[in-house]
Amino acid sequence: MISETLPLCAELWNMGHELFNSSPETFPAHFVGGNAFDPEILAVAPPASMQIAGTPSPDLTNITSLNPLHGSVSAIHATAFFHLFKEDEQLHMAHALAGLLSAEPGSVILGAHIGAREKGPVRQVFANVEVEMFSHNPQSWISMWDGEVFKKGTVKAEAELREETFGDPGSGECWLSLFWSVTRL
Repeated sequence: MISETLPLCAELWNMGHELFNSSPETFPAHFVGGNAFDPEILAVAPPASMQIAGTPSPDLTNITSLNPLHGSVSAIHATAFFHLFKEDEQLHMAHALAGLLSAEPGSVILGAHIGAREKGPVRQVFANVEVEMFSHNPQSWISMWDGEVFKKGTVKAEAELREETFGDPGSGECWLSLFWSVTRL
């Protein structure tokens, strides 16, 4: 079951402009707010199997959903994202992002998030709040993408764990991050 999540909203995008001293004119990216689990925003579609030459790119200035981008995105960056969700929701989101990716060799989905030495729930303390997250290890993450999300052998999936520290230097506070990429062959 997909959990209820709060949609991203344009106010956050506007706060980003304020924080980074940018504006829609100096940073003309288009924001699409919404719940990524809402099929009206991002429906799961099968990964594109071939690139059709001459297919026009969608007009990004007016889209209100990510669905017009199915099969046409060459790079997707998803850092600090997957660990926010339960295992089944992570798989759902992987399928949804895979449907956006172009079939062009070299098209890539990449990111980093909380990882684990053994696949399963991980408890982590952030700002004195304990949080439980579902985390993959490199092997389970690679298997999910190469064989479950994409047909085995059609992508090169890579993942590695890195120990990262946070808080005061010498505090010993750390977590494992899973750095990964999935590249179309």
